[in-house]
Amino acid sequence: MVTEHVAAQVTKAMGLASVQLLNRSAGFFQLGMDSLTSVTLQRSLSESLGESLPSSVIFDYPTVTKLADYVCTCCPRWTRLPSTTTTPTQISPKTNC
Repeated sequence: MVTEHVAAQVTKAMGLASVQLLNRSAGFFQLGMDSLTSVTLQRSLSESLGESLPSSVIFDYPTVTKLADYVCTCCPRWTRLPSTTTTPTQISPKTNC
């Protein structure tokens, strides 16, 4: 799922011990993200998806849910797969999200 992948990338960028510790509806900056971490997240997400995301994407879509929705909107070739893993190989290009 795109949401799971985004959550995993946020968890990694913020150095959290587990994705379960991440409140998906809380703002990234409320959770302690700073501007350097936002750049790290934007770059790692762009790289993992193989899509160029704007540098302001983390500020424009500041929660896991909003960011995942944006990825589905701006990158319509990505779809949610019936998998519980969050590695980039579980996200495949398809026609819609």
